[in-house]
This record gives sequence, structure tokens and C-alpha cells, in this order.
Amino acid sequence: MPNKISEQQKKQASLYICNALSITARRKIEQELKTNSELKDYVNELKSIIETTRSFSTIEPSEEFLQGSRNLLRRKIQITSNKKNTGSVLSNVFFKIKSGIALIAKKQQPVWAVATYIIIGLIVGRLVFSPGSDKPIEISGQEEVDMNKLIQSGVLSDLQIDQSAISPSSIKLVSHSDNRFNVSGNINDKNIRKILYYLLLNDDNVDNRYQAGKQIQRITPDSESRMVLISSILSETDQRVKLQSMETLSSYQSSPDLINACKRILLDDHNFTMRLESLNILEKNMSSNLIPLLEVVSKMDDDSSVRNKANDLLMELQKPVSIDNNEATQ
Repeated sequence: MPNKISEQQKKQASLYICNALSITARRKIEQELKTNSELKDYVNELKSIIETTRSFSTIEPSEEFLQGSRNLLRRKIQITSNKKNTGSVLSNVFFKIKSGIALIAKKQQPVWAVATYIIIGLIVGRLVFSPGSDKPIEISGQEEVDMNKLIQSGVLSDLQIDQSAISPSSIKLVSHSDNRFNVSGNINDKNIRKILYYLLLNDDNVDNRYQAGKQIQRITPDSESRMVLISSILSETDQRVKLQSMETLSSYQSSPDLINACKRILLDDHNFTMRLESLNILEKNMSSNLIPLLEVVSKMDDDSSVRNKANDLLMELQKPVSIDNNEATQ
């Protein structure tokens, strides 16, 4: 990044690439770009980071994905017509799947969000469309909980976390509509994790999604929980749930998906607290390729605290390296 151009020139360059200059000011900087190679390099780098972010963060759904979605819907329609007593729970799941597919087909979606939606769609499709059974729900002593039975039974729509029974490493899940479902165990048990992920991403009740996210904070972080939380911050509509997922991610190990999700939130999210949290995560993963993005945010963000935080990180990245100090350490 050029260091010999003035702060005023940097500001004008940022406004120039955002098409926020008057005609006179625009012509003036265009003339200056013809003779000032450093300013030209600076403008080109700002344009590059914006274009790179746009091209990486959005993707059109592929024909294979759309065809898979069509097949998923056809199968659901067929099973629904054959089994009309499946109840309102399956109808609600079908409606959510159909709405999600329509949204993906209509809009460009973040790469990591599309990937997560595909995975969730495959899992939910496999669970919902498996042949049903009238056998009692078996929970205790199973290697793997039958999520298909849980979804069809409706217990997951009336599930609550028994806070009074929770110890530092345990959790208790209780259904008030079906006494067959009463689960307690370690928070890191794969079945319990699966149920919590389902609640965070699918429950209609905001408080249940919040409580599920709160319990996910206690889970030992791994790539699966990280992807679930990233999906939450990119798709959640409730700000409290969204912010909680973001704060949980701040304790996770860095990954390209997490870094790019933070960049997306920094550019697009309307809530300044979310943008600040994304800066806090980026601060733990400082690299020179963040400079153009921080340049734009430090000048263009609507919130002064976000601008100041971005500027502090920018100054830290642009701080000259002392050769004397390096030689002394050697």
C-alpha cells in the first residue's frame, strides 16, 4: 500500500471508487491519477479488494443444486400425498425448505452460506423423507438418536432446556408434550449437539434459538459447530441470537470461512455491534491484505466507534517496522 500519498488523497480516492465525488472533484482526481503512479496504485488496490470481496462472497446456485432441490421437493410432495396424517410439523418443515430454496434461487448467496444450506438441506431431507415408524421413541442407550422420529413426533417444537439440572459439563432436554423424550448427558455428546444445532437453525421460537446458542457456547469448538454458527450469523433474523453466535465465534480458531464471514458482516450488516465484533475477530488475524478493507471502513462506516476501531487496526498494520529493533533481537 502506498505510503507517500496524503490522508486527503486517500480520502478522495475512497470517495472516488464509491462514486461519491462531485463531477469537478472526480475530474480533478482523474487528472491526478494520470501523473501520480502511487495514487493510481492505491486506487487500483482499493478497487481490487472490493471486487475480490464481491466475487468471493456471492455465487449463483448451480444447475446441479437447483436440480437436487427440485428432486427434494418432488419427493416431499409424493410422500405428503401418500401420508396425509403426517401433521403440522412436517408441513412446517416443508414450507421452510421450500422458502429457503426459493430464496437461494432468487438471490446471490454467500459461498459459505450456500454450502451450509446444501449440507443442512441434505441432512433434513434425509431425516424427513425416511420411512416413518409407529414404534416408541427410544432415547436412552442409543448410539444415535433417530432425528426423523423426533421431527415427526413434534417434540422438537416443544423442547426446553432444564436449566436447574445443568452442571458445568451436562445438559438436560425435556419435552413438555411427550414424556418419552427426556434426555440428559454431556454437552459434547453427538446426539445432544445435533439437537442443539437443529434448534439454533430451525426453531420458530426466538427464545429457544437463543437458549440453544447459549448452550452451544459450552460445546468444545470444532469445524462443525463453527459452520453452524457461521450459518446463524449470516441467516438469523433476530439480533440477539445473531450477536450471541458472533460472540461465540470470537473464541473459535480462525478459518478462511470465518474470516470471510467477518468481512461480509463488516461491509453489509446494519448493526454496528455486529460490525465491531467482526473487527474484534479480524484483529486476532491481522494481515496486510486487510489494509484496503480497513481503509474503506475507517472512512465510510456510519458508526464512529466502528470507524475508530478500523482506523486503530489500520494504523497498527501500517506501523513501520524498526530495523534497529530487528537487528537487536538477532
